[in-house]
Amino acid sequence: MRYSTDTGFKNLPDNGENGSRGFAIRFVLSEDGHTHYDIITNNAFGFIVSTGEGFLEQFQAMKAGKMDEWVAANPHAKYFQENQAPAHSYSFATEQWHSVHAFKFTNASGEERFFRWRIVPWQGVMKYSKADAAKQGKNYQFDDLAWRLKNNKPIKYRLLAQLAEDGDPTNDSTKIWPETNEFVEMGEIVIDRLWEMGEGEPAGREQKKIIYDPVPRYIEGIDVSDDPLLEVRTAVYLISGRIRREHLDEEVQQAVS
Repeated sequence: MRYSTDTGFKNLPDNGENGSRGFAIRFVLSEDGHTHYDIITNNAFGFIVSTGEGFLEQFQAMKAGKMDEWVAANPHAKYFQENQAPAHSYSFATEQWHSVHAFKFTNASGEERFFRWRIVPWQGVMKYSKADAAKQGKNYQFDDLAWRLKNNKPIKYRLLAQLAEDGDPTNDSTKIWPETNEFVEMGEIVIDRLWEMGEGEPAGREQKKIIYDPVPRYIEGIDVSDDPLLEVRTAVYLISGRIRREHLDEEVQQAVS
């Protein structure tokens, strides 16, 4: 499992303007670790764009430092920032997580049902106001995570599947499904320890090495929906993962030289 800043900016402070965070889980299905199923979520409801073109424009605006202009020129992005952008969580243990995309269940009889993942904290959702979040330390969420696990206070979530009803869009990540939809209990997630680094291992090595895959490839009964962003995000994740690994190799070389 990995928590992240969700935006691609690795030094984004926990007490800054942006409350977006990500949470990813990998189910390892083979002894060598090459066969797996990943659940990738963030703490926002919905997504800021619905197409690959919009995704590219967003990244270009971020790189150019022109996000405010891009948001102002895109009605949904403006609505998202004003109404759907997540507030700062009190702790990762009190944050709720949502899959951006819809996926498809298929049972043994061939019946299909679309769904989205929802991860709900057992402690309940608790948020800071922007003013109160600004008073916390710049790494307060990650510091709290380390404190909880070192003091035998595991983080527990419920893993749910929100089922689509007739008319719920499965090809548009910007559209939120009604909270009145059926939720199916799929299991429990328990986090009880941090990754222990080996001697001489660069900080964050495993986090940088892993490349999560938004597309389910190795698990029977779960498949993609018609959301066009799924393949786009998969390609972006692969490219960014390779870049991280290249920098990681450089760090390792520097550490041993």
